[in-house]
Amino acid sequence: MARLENSVLNLSLECIKNYSVITMIGLTILYNFIVFNKAFGDAVPLLRIHSDNKTLDRGLPHFYDCIDNAIDHSVKKQKDPYFKSEPTLNEVLKCYYKTFVNGTSVKHSEK
Repeated sequence: MARLENSVLNLSLECIKNYSVITMIGLTILYNFIVFNKAFGDAVPLLRIHSDNKTLDRGLPHFYDCIDNAIDHSVKKQKDPYFKSEPTLNEVLKCYYKTFVNGTSVKHSEK
């Protein structure tokens, strides 16, 4: 009889240990998705640029405006929620070439 009670007690302890381990793993996974899946950064206001490079000084505001417009136009096309508020590499490159390489935005501001 005592042997049966010991085996039942051992079985109960094993069940409790297994349940505890599974619960801890589940809570860890849940905690990671709830807490670390959020972005904690806020937008930072841009400072005025005063450098010796006039092309850069005139071009940066146009570059940032171009990126903002590109994000606004591609919000519905993006599947990844991150890119609904951040530019893709292609958007940044297009705006860079439009502003600084081709100089279209800077040339319009000089007139």
